[in-house]
Amino acid sequence: MKKTLGKKMPILSEETALKRYKSDPNVSRDDFFHKLGGKIISLTGYSENIWVPVNKNGDIQPLKTYEPAQESPKTVTFEKSGALKKYTPEFGFFTPIPVAISCPGTIRALADDKNTTLPKNFSIHPARKIFSLEHQKQAQMGALDVADVLRLDNIRVIEADLIEAPPFGYLKILKNNTVKQLSNFTISEISVVKLINELGEVTEAMNIALQTTVAEHQITVTKEEFLSKTAEIIEKNYPDCFLSTDSLPNAKENFRRVLSFKYRSRKQVQNLFSYSGWSPKNKQGNRIYLHGNLENCRSENKLPHLPQTPDIAELTQALEILKVASPEVIAPLLLYQMFSFLAQPFEDAKSPVRFSMMAIGPTGSGKTSLFREIFGPFLKDGFHSLRDTTASFRAGVKNCLDNVLIVDDFLQEGSNAKIREKQERLWELIRAYSDSTFYEKWKSDTEKTRTLVRGGCVFTAEEVPDNERQSAALRSVRINFKKIDFKVLSSFQKNPAIMRNFYAQFIKYVESNYGAITALITDYMGVLRNKIPFPDRRMADSAAALIVTSKIFTDFMESLGIWDPETSAKWSDNVSNIIIKTISENEDAAKNYNPISILAMALLDLRGEGKIYLAENIDSFIEDRNHFLGYAIENHVVMLKANALFSLVQSYARNRSLNLSCGELELWKKLKAEKISICNAGSNLRKTPTKIPGRPRMLCLNMTAVAEFLKVQDGISYDPSDLIF
Repeated sequence: MKKTLGKKMPILSEETALKRYKSDPNVSRDDFFHKLGGKIISLTGYSENIWVPVNKNGDIQPLKTYEPAQESPKTVTFEKSGALKKYTPEFGFFTPIPVAISCPGTIRALADDKNTTLPKNFSIHPARKIFSLEHQKQAQMGALDVADVLRLDNIRVIEADLIEAPPFGYLKILKNNTVKQLSNFTISEISVVKLINELGEVTEAMNIALQTTVAEHQITVTKEEFLSKTAEIIEKNYPDCFLSTDSLPNAKENFRRVLSFKYRSRKQVQNLFSYSGWSPKNKQGNRIYLHGNLENCRSENKLPHLPQTPDIAELTQALEILKVASPEVIAPLLLYQMFSFLAQPFEDAKSPVRFSMMAIGPTGSGKTSLFREIFGPFLKDGFHSLRDTTASFRAGVKNCLDNVLIVDDFLQEGSNAKIREKQERLWELIRAYSDSTFYEKWKSDTEKTRTLVRGGCVFTAEEVPDNERQSAALRSVRINFKKIDFKVLSSFQKNPAIMRNFYAQFIKYVESNYGAITALITDYMGVLRNKIPFPDRRMADSAAALIVTSKIFTDFMESLGIWDPETSAKWSDNVSNIIIKTISENEDAAKNYNPISILAMALLDLRGEGKIYLAENIDSFIEDRNHFLGYAIENHVVMLKANALFSLVQSYARNRSLNLSCGELELWKKLKAEKISICNAGSNLRKTPTKIPGRPRMLCLNMTAVAEFLKVQDGISYDPSDLIF
């Protein structure tokens, strides 16, 4: 609005001014002036409260204000307010709001048009655009006078005793009429957003833009956390931002007042994603890899900004990572990281593959050092320990979606109880990354929440854990760590951006070719599953997934012009042989299952595949004894035909190259000893009721006990009801 000097404005009474404000939309809602003792002083402010002097000597007297109850100028109504706070008579010009003042003297109102004029004796204090370092220092010490602050330009009075001085922070006016710094940052904008998590759940949240003298930050908090947690979240994530909680009483309460005020002018913006990893499909059927450097993502994990033209020299340099260790070690590790980026495309190709990886090697072998460079790029916190709390792991798994969670150094030391506790955590994580869910948790009496697992998890250990569960062994790929070249590794430690940029370029390639890559996975997985000679499907899938990842990697190299087809073919053949050999060794190590585990898994798998049937009751069983393997009785107990069941278990183990290691009679004895079966005295079986001709002895299994055995022995959790019907 253009302001000129010279035109004398009419003097209005308070009553007339207020009446015009209520009725005439053309009356100014921008500027009001109070004429006092012949001196014109600004009465404008930024909020519901306003700073005014009362007399020419600067003495402060209580005043009344009439304030707008609604934001729209066309629907202004007024409410009475209490006394205003103190303010020096020295003039300062601020962002105005509509207000009518009741005080000694008269009121001048300015017309609301582009030709607004000011009285002759009206003058503006020279603007000072910056809040000087000296002012900042004084504010921090609480030695800055209110008068000094109010002479500054670009400040806003947001409450009676709170001032916003962007970008230098919020100021608190003390009782002695001095000012102390409440924060060293301001909030430039608050937007209400729809926050979408990795499960597709939508939560209303506040996106808060922070500004300091040197940086801008974005944080997102839920609506429920907005007033109670924002200060804590800011201090936790951005150490360059502070609140004067130690030196200023009620600092957090005052900051909540700031938040409440800023919330009134909130904006509505687009949906935001709260996680890093692959987005939902767009209309074209493609996805993008979400990360914190995208405008629509509020994750702390950020991919680096890439040049428009790939830096071929740097990308070629990244391949030096293949020289850090022998191909048997480095190739599977590198491919596993890239596989974690491809977990979603594998699912879209209807070929979900889930497995973890374990590196076994002595202390000093360089496992951890290498893992820091090769795994978990872009992650703020990718490293975890088996000593972490469940909550920490839960957060870690969410944070590592479509990336790799690193669990560093499993040590079999300490008390037996501590070792077992770490083993349980290890099996639980391995199972989570096999089953794609982790730590089911009740969020209400009737509703469970879950943490989505997608990507990879790697463990380091000095030795294979004692009593390794067979099911866990089939769900992970073990790499026996050997000597690494620390000289080569040091170049990556000095410049971690090399691998981050390399992986970011690979992800960009996947984004640009998403449909073609998904189709490639579909074709290759179908072929490889039939070619790879592993009886266990999970092992075969793990091998196939790494080989397919190798193919996508070589295509990526060729697209950059770094490798030619001949180089790619040679590397792929070599890597495929390494993968087959590595997983074959893993399978051999996993063959010696506990016979009870084999029986339980046979029941689970064969029941799920529709190869065995159980009758709901004895009457149904009697009607078709050839069709049913057995029948259910009360309390999750089943009766099973012993000979037929053992034959099925033998066949199941043989088809998967598992060593059953015992005969039928011994297996029934083991079940009795573990109190899994219910037997007649002097027998390992149980007689049937007289309803069944001949009363044959059958195997009577307590499926609750079976489920408990699987949980303890193999880390598998099932509802006993699921084992029956």
